[in-house]
Amino acid sequence: MKVCALVANFTHSVIITNNFAKNDFKYSKVVFITQKSQKEKLSVITNNYFKKCSIDFVEWGDENASYGYDSNIIFAIYGSDSFIFKVNEYLKMLNLSNIIIDLYEITLLKCSIEEIVKSHDYYLDSTGLKTKR
Repeated sequence: MKVCALVANFTHSVIITNNFAKNDFKYSKVVFITQKSQKEKLSVITNNYFKKCSIDFVEWGDENASYGYDSNIIFAIYGSDSFIFKVNEYLKMLNLSNIIIDLYEITLLKCSIEEIVKSHDYYLDSTGLKTKR
């Protein structure tokens, strides 16, 4: 299942992803793949908000990013549209059947929102998973 979401920043992407995993998939493990280090932001978010969530954060380039993960894992990819495309191509080569959430930061967009929505099965907003119309 391919899901997309437009997010304002990293914190927004973590909140929307955690709510989706918790409400729709009863705390499936989430693997967050990011373009650049978000460790400082992550520590503030997890300390103040997500003490019980099941999220692993992986920076792109970590060879073990998909090692040992089963189909109950949700991959959340956060960054620019070109970065998200690159990671999706890599995950496609691994033939994984996991849910993938592409989290596009709106300030980094170079393609149109219509193109993004058309290339996904669903989109995610603050109220949950939505079917394309």
